[in-house]
Amino acid sequence: MKKILLCVYLFVFTFNTNGQILKDDLTIGTKADKIFFGIIQSIDVDTNGKIYVSDWQTKNVRVFSDEGKIVQKVGRSGRGPGEIQKISGSGINNLGELYTYDPNLLRVNIFSYGNSVEYLTSMSIPKLDNSTKYGSIPNDIFVLHNESSFILNYQTPYSPANGIAKRRENLVLFRKNGEKKSNSLLSLRADQKLVRQNAGSISVRPMPFGKRSLIEIGPNDHVFTAWTGELSIRKHDTEGEVVNTISDKIPSIKVTDSDIRRENKKLSGLELTDHLEKVPNNWPVFDWFEVDNKNRIWVAVNTEDRQNYSLRVYDQNGDKITQTSLPKTIEIKEIIDGYAYGIQQKKNDPQSIVRYKINID
Repeated sequence: MKKILLCVYLFVFTFNTNGQILKDDLTIGTKADKIFFGIIQSIDVDTNGKIYVSDWQTKNVRVFSDEGKIVQKVGRSGRGPGEIQKISGSGINNLGELYTYDPNLLRVNIFSYGNSVEYLTSMSIPKLDNSTKYGSIPNDIFVLHNESSFILNYQTPYSPANGIAKRRENLVLFRKNGEKKSNSLLSLRADQKLVRQNAGSISVRPMPFGKRSLIEIGPNDHVFTAWTGELSIRKHDTEGEVVNTISDKIPSIKVTDSDIRRENKKLSGLELTDHLEKVPNNWPVFDWFEVDNKNRIWVAVNTEDRQNYSLRVYDQNGDKITQTSLPKTIEIKEIIDGYAYGIQQKKNDPQSIVRYKINID
């Protein structure tokens, strides 16, 4: 896919008087380290600072030291025990377990981690009956921190037979032994997609400026969910009950003709101007959020500045602690023990991993 990695040094400054709250600390994926990433799915970090990176293209989880040196590769291509066909997500818990999800094999592999990562067992994942002849399969895994359990999110599939019927995203909680707690812990709105039907076929693409549902696991195994069309993040217990909502009134940004032209250049085989009636009038209020191990909520808010996010930090009461500017080439995937870890994807460059030192009182 992409063969050259560049090291980029970013210094991010706040808009307020708190000084520099994110300081560039480490980059993995440079000419010097000769580490190449394909399509990164997940980043997890253990208490020793080891970094676990799952990659769709390389079909494995690579483990790095806190200095960014590779120490182990977990999983190899195949169908046998601990082997992987595709990896769409992974996660670790505080019990020394690493979980990987393979959508091709409909299988979760479970490993132990510590000084090294060792294969433990695998479990087959059922399709979810959603009254379609295809059923639905999960597309990601979310691992609870304090018990041997994980959540899979099932989305109603698109098919020529069912067209663009009402779709949902269902979160299902599983135990390590394969026991399914219930058919649906939570039901969320499915992501907006650009769908075209023609002569019995169906084509599905990401919707430019589309809204989507997001899921994160907090440090006390609370499940946080949000719809990017508004800043209203719900905190649920493992029974699915809402225990708190973190919200802020933030105006959405109008999609302009310039935005349409810019987005059109990214598409192949499709003229976005032919489908303007389907394209949202406004940007998502925010693109992603993360919950750190101090229960602070970090939200990447879209603004009139098309190049940078307003990265806002909230406490559990919904009060804003601080905010900073962050380039849209960065998506933070893990915040723990005073560090933020993100995926960097600049135009025409491969992905790399960046780590920032956090400076918040």
